[in-house]
Amino acid sequence: MLTTTPPTPAFLAARRTGINRGLEARVQGRLVVVPYTLALPGRGHQDHLAELKGLAARHEWELTDTERDDCGDLDPALRRGWTCAVRRLADGRAHAIAAVSQVTVSAHPALYDRELDRIQRSGGGLYLLRPETQL
Repeated sequence: MLTTTPPTPAFLAARRTGINRGLEARVQGRLVVVPYTLALPGRGHQDHLAELKGLAARHEWELTDTERDDCGDLDPALRRGWTCAVRRLADGRAHAIAAVSQVTVSAHPALYDRELDRIQRSGGGLYLLRPETQL
C-alpha cells in the first residue's frame, strides 16, 4: 500500500507565500480580494468577517462581496461559497481570497495543498490572518 506523508505546515506556508509573491509581482495597484468565511452550521460569521476587514484595511485591499459556507469541514471543492471564491479568481474578477486560517480552507493538509494548486492555476493568491504554522 502506497502512503504519502502530508505536507507540513511550514511547507504549506512557504508554498502559499510563493504563490502570493508571484501574484504581487504581476498586479499593478490595489489587490481585489474575496473575503471567505467558514462556520459550523448555526454559528455566525461576523467575528471572522470583521477580522478579515481589518486585515484588508491594513494592506489597503479592495474587498469584493463575501463568500461564506455554513457546512463545517467538508471537502472545500464541495462547498458552494469556496467554489464561487475560486471561480472569481479564474474569471479575473478578483486577485486573491482572504481567510482566517488554513482550517478555513481545510484542516486536512492534503486537501489544503490541492486548493493551493487550484488557486495557483487560477493565477490568484490566498492570504491568511493566521499562518499555517500558528494553528
